[in-house]
Amino acid sequence: MSLEKKNEKIKFALNSARENLLQFLSNLNESKLNLKINRDNTDSWNILEVLKHLHGAEDGMTKLMYDIKEGGTGVSDNFDLKRYNLSRVKKLH
Repeated sequence: MSLEKKNEKIKFALNSARENLLQFLSNLNESKLNLKINRDNTDSWNILEVLKHLHGAEDGMTKLMYDIKEGGTGVSDNFDLKRYNLSRVKKLH
């Protein structure tokens, strides 16, 4: 598969996921935004926190992709994804 075809496939998948998310969110009221997603996990997030995470993650992922594109190594060897995710959501409160 050509690079152009792969890019189109990725764009389609991202756009489709965005549309599905927006449709899901349009059916939520304010009280549902506070529902926990994974109640068995001590670090579970509510729907609003997941949205905040998505918002913050987009910027971080974009910077990471540019770094790798320019020959960078991406994240450091001691990068802790769980710690990063929790800190990003807390910053957005």
